Amino acid sequence: MEKAELVFVPSPGIGHLASMVELAKFLVDRDNRVSITVIIIRLALDSKISMYTESLTATSMSTHIQFIDLPSDKTNASNDHPSKFVTSLIESQKPHVKEFVSKLITQSELNLKPPRLACFVLDMFCTGMIDVANEFGVPSYIYFTSSAAFLGFQFHMQDLHDKQKVDLTELRDVDAEFEIPTLMNPLPVKVFPSVMLSKDTLPVVLHHVRRTHFESQGACP
Repeated sequence: MEKAELVFVPSPGIGHLASMVELAKFLVDRDNRVSITVIIIRLALDSKISMYTESLTATSMSTHIQFIDLPSDKTNASNDHPSKFVTSLIESQKPHVKEFVSKLITQSELNLKPPRLACFVLDMFCTGMIDVANEFGVPSYIYFTSSAAFLGFQFHMQDLHDKQKVDLTELRDVDAEFEIPTLMNPLPVKVFPSVMLSKDTLPVVLHHVRRTHFESQGACP
């Protein structure tokens, strides 16, 4: 039986990490041929990550799951909106992820029956790591930590912006409702997430949505 190695890349922060670890547990419990490496990108002042991973290591965590810490970015402090900051942080860590996965492959080749690097599983804010997966010639899958309805909302907003040329930032003060294919009722603009209406954050959000959209269709720009 061929073994498979999966590389998980969660966004910085305990909430996204814990969610992805639960997915990792589920997968290795279902198939003992699967091994998972969870790559941890830390925020400089986030001590919750260490406490969480140490608690997992001290318990009966599956031997098929390992945690790898990337070098901490000492310049984590930023006045940018969190969505912009996290995107920049992920981009800066791409060389470290590439280096680690290269070492992982080399070490695996020393085994008699090395696991095959099967795929990357990426947090919804880690779409930049698609490029790293492409370099290794393996597929990447976006782990979207919100609802399917919200994913549909984002795809619809991307369509309005990219294809119908609607300037979403001009909708902030508009008293209007939009028909969203994944929602039963029309959605008022006044309850749109603020990041979808801000000139500062909208480009970042649309960047991730585009990459998620293209990846779900089997192509990456």
